[in-house]
Amino acid sequence: MNSLRTGCTLALAAILAAGQSHFQTVQASKFDNSDQTAAVSKASRQTPAMVPGRLLVKYRKGVSTEQQSNLMMAAGARQDREIAGLGVHVIELPDVADLQAYANVLGTQPEIEFAEPDYLCYPSSSLLPDNASHSSQWNLPAISCPAGEMTSGSDQVIIALCDTGVDGSHPDLAPNLLPGWNIVDDNSDTSPVSANGTWTAQTAAGVGDNSIPLASSALNCRIMPVRVSSRTDGAALISTLAAGVVWAADHGARVASVSYMAAGSRLMRSAGKYIQDTGGVLVIAAGNTGAYYDVPDTPEIIVVSATDSTDAVAGFSTTGPCVDLSAPGDGILTTAPGNSYQAVNGTSFSTFLVARAVALMLSINPKLTPAQIDTILKATADDLGPAGWDPGYGWGRLNVGRAIAAAKGMAAGTPDPVPDVIPPQVSFLSPGNDDRVSGNITILITAIDDIAVTRVEFCADNYLMESWSSAPYICSFKANRLARGSHVLKAIAYDAFGNSAATTINVTR
Repeated sequence: MNSLRTGCTLALAAILAAGQSHFQTVQASKFDNSDQTAAVSKASRQTPAMVPGRLLVKYRKGVSTEQQSNLMMAAGARQDREIAGLGVHVIELPDVADLQAYANVLGTQPEIEFAEPDYLCYPSSSLLPDNASHSSQWNLPAISCPAGEMTSGSDQVIIALCDTGVDGSHPDLAPNLLPGWNIVDDNSDTSPVSANGTWTAQTAAGVGDNSIPLASSALNCRIMPVRVSSRTDGAALISTLAAGVVWAADHGARVASVSYMAAGSRLMRSAGKYIQDTGGVLVIAAGNTGAYYDVPDTPEIIVVSATDSTDAVAGFSTTGPCVDLSAPGDGILTTAPGNSYQAVNGTSFSTFLVARAVALMLSINPKLTPAQIDTILKATADDLGPAGWDPGYGWGRLNVGRAIAAAKGMAAGTPDPVPDVIPPQVSFLSPGNDDRVSGNITILITAIDDIAVTRVEFCADNYLMESWSSAPYICSFKANRLARGSHVLKAIAYDAFGNSAATTINVTR
């Protein structure tokens, strides 16, 4: 055993010997996704909780089964099972003092791509009181939807709802439901164990024109329920969520929606990459913590926050670097189990509105790639916050009408393509607005367009300092080129059709 392996083994042994940890975990000797195996307070159910004694480990390519076994033996761990399609193994451990620290040490081994704890997540939704005010389906006109003159969806486009199951008897849902799968119990029973899946199904692709109170713009798109929970509170494991996305991708889903706060997981990023490789898109809820979630951007996943009827970021919505888009999620009138309708809150519903938009884009242009879908959604969003990207709205609030128009304009062979009138979006990632600068500073700009950004410029006090024809848009800038005092830095992005957009920040030297 080499010195690195010896050091790793000693570090892991020290963590094992230190006793029980002080972090929040699900109190269970063997977590199996049932109600009896976890006792987490209601107040803690907005934030994922670690499952004790369980890690998710992905080995690098070329690592043999024997090498895996030897490494796990040295680490005092046991391989339980593999998540099909992702090459990720579920690892069982004895009690450890700090499961995250254990994962960090194990992840330093050259044979391992990543190691992280498994988490229990809760649906990002809640039921409003019966007397709560809501404006019926205010969320649809807010996002320029329905766009029935362009498309009402194709029955060839499948939206997978990785959730708590769907009420298949609901008249607003039944005609659009396809057979799905129960990942937890490994059977075809996708009946709801809690209301969340039925709530979100209508926002994705409910039936329209049937004299029933609610309508959806993705009227013909098909819903594939993938049940990832068997608990009455709707909780699900990260490992089960990822397996659900893989199953959905393998069974023809072009969109998979996960209404759980799971964007921080490397495993979910692997699942996002898996569905991207099949031509699909993974959309995940930002969460309902009402707090800033310091998780980096996830190019394999579209992460969605929630807005309210005043176009503000909803008070319950999680924000942070991982947020890509926002969409209505406050006071949403939707379907409920028992052939009923209820008003609900949550980033769950924002997520499924984005999933529906993706389905409509694919209905009108099935050749769109995941990268094109991602770019179109961001470039066509309504920029409601600070110019460009911000941690609350992301690149802006979803605009379904503009997204569909852009998808139509990109469709190959369209006889009368929609002209590109959508400007790029551009923002500074570094420095920040009102920063004090000195010495050498890093200028980092991000820019996107529905088709392509052709040029980005960086200016200081309207003097051109740098220009790029392709990403990344980054350079080192000497702050002493600026006089002492306040200055305006500007970023300008251009596309091939002459559209441009600019954003400015203030700095002080």
